[in-house]
Amino acid sequence: AELSTSGTINFMDDNFETVIREHLNIPVGDILSSDLEEITNISARDRNISNIYGIEFCVNLDTLNLGMNQISDLIPLYYIRTLTKLILDNNTIEDIEPLRVLSRLNFLNLNYNFDFKYF
Repeated sequence: AELSTSGTINFMDDNFETVIREHLNIPVGDILSSDLEEITNISARDRNISNIYGIEFCVNLDTLNLGMNQISDLIPLYYIRTLTKLILDNNTIEDIEPLRVLSRLNFLNLNYNFDFKYF
């Protein structure tokens, strides 16, 4: 995702943007980085999401369910140190290294992904 100088987030994945809009109840118009700070829970199971860039602005996110999508890149999750519950089953994840710093996690589901590079 890109952050404009005005604070507007431009998502790379239309399906992920739709999920964010639903959670914020902002059907049209700009989504600001400050809007994403309000989100504490995202449930987006089986929504045909392949790119979650932009989620790094959800700095207060506690619970995230992105199971049954096509996500492979977890780098944006590196920046969300508030996560306690993370569900990523049935995706295309190979590298879980970005999750290493998520010290608050007490639930993690990575079932049915590719072979991982462990940390």
